This record gives sequence, C-alpha cells and structure tokens, in this order.
Amino acid sequence: MTEIDTSLDYSGKEFTHSTPHYRNVAPQTSGDVTLSATSTSGPTSFIISSSVFNPSKSRLNFEISLPACGTLTFNFVQANLMKMISRITLYDQNTSSVLADINNVGNTYSILSPIATTFEDFVDKSHPLVPGVTSATARLIPYEDIGKIRTTTNYLGGIDTGAQNPYFQLRNVINGGSDTATVMQCSIPFSAFKHSFFSLDKNLYFPQNLQLDIYFESFSKFAWKGTSLVNPSTGEVAVASAVLTGSQMLLQLYTEGNVMLSTQIIQKVMSSGISMPFGYVSSSRFAVATSTSQSWTIPLTQAYGKRVLYTAFAPFNSVETLSTSNNHSRNGITAGTSTIESYNTFINSVPILSPGGFNVLTRGDDYTIGNKEYIKGSALQNVNDFTYNWVHIDNYSRSKICELDQTHVDGLDVTSQQANYQLQANTTATALNWYLVIVGQKTMTITSQGVQVS
Repeated sequence: MTEIDTSLDYSGKEFTHSTPHYRNVAPQTSGDVTLSATSTSGPTSFIISSSVFNPSKSRLNFEISLPACGTLTFNFVQANLMKMISRITLYDQNTSSVLADINNVGNTYSILSPIATTFEDFVDKSHPLVPGVTSATARLIPYEDIGKIRTTTNYLGGIDTGAQNPYFQLRNVINGGSDTATVMQCSIPFSAFKHSFFSLDKNLYFPQNLQLDIYFESFSKFAWKGTSLVNPSTGEVAVASAVLTGSQMLLQLYTEGNVMLSTQIIQKVMSSGISMPFGYVSSSRFAVATSTSQSWTIPLTQAYGKRVLYTAFAPFNSVETLSTSNNHSRNGITAGTSTIESYNTFINSVPILSPGGFNVLTRGDDYTIGNKEYIKGSALQNVNDFTYNWVHIDNYSRSKICELDQTHVDGLDVTSQQANYQLQANTTATALNWYLVIVGQKTMTITSQGVQVS
C-alpha cells in the first residue's frame, strides 16, 4: 500500500456522520409530584416509541422545589443528584425483556459516579454555585448529576490546598440562601447511569415500544435544612416538603436525524437483527449490626449476566437520612475514628488481590494497592477525595473503570460455576449498611419482534 503525504493528497473525502435530533417525550401522567419523606414515589412512566436513538446522549429533565427554610437557616441538597432517584427500569413492552433495572440508584451511583466519570467529562459538568429561589432563576442554569466544588463549604472532606486548585474536587453539598426557597432545574444525562444500557453510546432501533419507569427517592434521603454553612449537619432537621414540577418533567431523547443512517440501522434490525453485549448494573444492601468484625457473602450467578465486569462496594451510615445519607467516608461514618481498619475480599474463599488483605490504619493499602490503579483518570483526583468517597473495586476486566467499554466481552465468566463473593472487614464498633454494586454483562438481541436479553 502506497501512502501519500497529506500535503500532496488532493482527493475529496466524503464523511457520513450522525446528526442529532432531540425529541421531547412527556410522562404518561401530568401534574406536579409531591415526594414523600419516608417512601419512594412513582413510577413516573415514559413511553419510547419506535425510533433510532442513542441512550447515552439522552437526558432526564425535572425541576424540584423546597420551601423557604426560616431565618438563619439554609436548605441543603446532596450534590450527587442521583440521590434523588430510587429506582429506574427500562423494558420492551412486547417481549417484556428488561434492559435495565437499577435499584438503590442513589447509593449505587454515589459509589460509581466518582470512579466511572472521566476527569474530562467531570470538569465541564453544569453545577451552579447556588440554586434558584424561583422557577425563573432556576431554569437559567441546570444542575447535572455531579459537579466540582464552588467554595470550601461545598466540600466535607479535606481540601487539597497543596494542588493550589482545590476546586477540581468533587462537590458534596448544594446550599441555598438563608430563609429562601430552593428551586433546582435538573438535567441528568443518561450517560450518568454508568455501565448500564442507559450509558451505551450506540444508535439503536427498537421496533416495539420501550417503557421507562422512574421511582423518585424520599426527600429525607437527599435534602435537609441546617443552621450553618460551614457545617451542614449543624442544627439539621428535615425539610417540610419537596415537589417535582410536572410541566418541567420530560425525557429529551437523542434520535438520529441522518435519514440515510437511520434507514440502514432499521433495515439491519428488521432483516438480520443486531446482537451485542452490554452492561447490567445490580446492587445489594447488607445491614450489619454493631460489631468490630463484619462480613457478608453473595453468590455471583448468571442473574447478573454471563460475566461480571467488576464489583464495587462501600459502607454507609446505618441511618441514611439528612446530611449522613451519602456518607461512605472510610474516616467519617463514626466521627473522629477510622471506620474501616482492615479488610479483604474473596471468591470461593480465595483472596482476590492481596492474600494479606488491605491494612487501612497503618499503610493505606486500600488506596495504594487496592484501588489507585482503577480510578486513574476519573473524577477522584487525589487521596482526599478517595478517602471521603471511599470505595473498594474488584476489577475483573483490569481496565480503568472510567475507560471500561461495556460492549467488549470481558470479566469473570460465571456460566460454568458459581462464584461466591465475600467481604471480611475489621471496623470500629458501629452498625453499617454495606452497598455492593455488581456490574455484569448481558447480551441483547434486537429483531423485528423486539428485544431479547440473555
């Protein structure tokens, strides 16, 4: 093959590219949604009619309002907006095949968002300094799923002053003004639902309708009011209410506007079909009573997919309300102590990475040999962020989590034998809720009859 220097190549080139066309899809029921303080609300359902669309480039938009909080009192909201969602499901109405069913969304993506979001994506997230006090002011700049800190009061961990630019750290809280209402316009990209069908950057055609169901979280899990901007937990009490504005609730579906490309995709599905692997996210919760030795075991079966790409877990405060609802710091679940002292993970009683386990108290093994390799390039930029947004990853694909391609066949094969995944941890004497996220890999086959998942 002869190569020609580009300065001598005068041939024209034709480039066929995807053309975006956003289609607004309204929910099946209209009107405001008043959230509960103690239970989930929903579902809010959307019907995605037959079209060529890209899941990862689509968006969920909604507006949430908290009432005025009182003199010298401030409204606070968890800065990871995924905490506002309890469960999200997507299935084919014709075949009933489930493309996604993610429960515990708030804690699942409290764990995954920091490690699975690339730094490049993280730094340009929209996250205003303060929310609006009316709908008119809120709608000017929306909040996306996560964002950078804007002031030191937005961050509950240790500020990385040595970097001389601490504002690239992950934001923990959003605060309103004193004695004002809080109104937030939220625009969550589906790419935020990391390593699931929603984050697939593929143009896909489904001949039958898909149904998207969203269950919103109780507002005590993501909102509260307090008396100090310096310490959001000071004087904290529940807000009186939280309302989703019905007129602002919509799904912005990224559809293919290039007729030639969409026709080719449709023809392929209707003739030979399309089959491809994709990520399937599941989560489990283990409530462990007060003890200094904590453990749990779970079988990794084909229910999670034929392969497991990685597992990630973290311990949360057993109360999980108000300012503590998102707390999975290894140093702060019990004030002034290190919650996790040492631990190890196993498959079928065999240590996965380190036979001697991970010594947290005296060596920081959890960061240096346990997880640093897998979180490079992500929104977790330093050990301070890692400590506050603590997670342990067992990665069977070996790639950086934020660069993992869910469509590559990889990971731990669980089709031939059952693998029992186990944690053993030495902790301070405190009750903990451990959340385990299992990112499996399933296969979807789309034909003229609809989609089948295996």
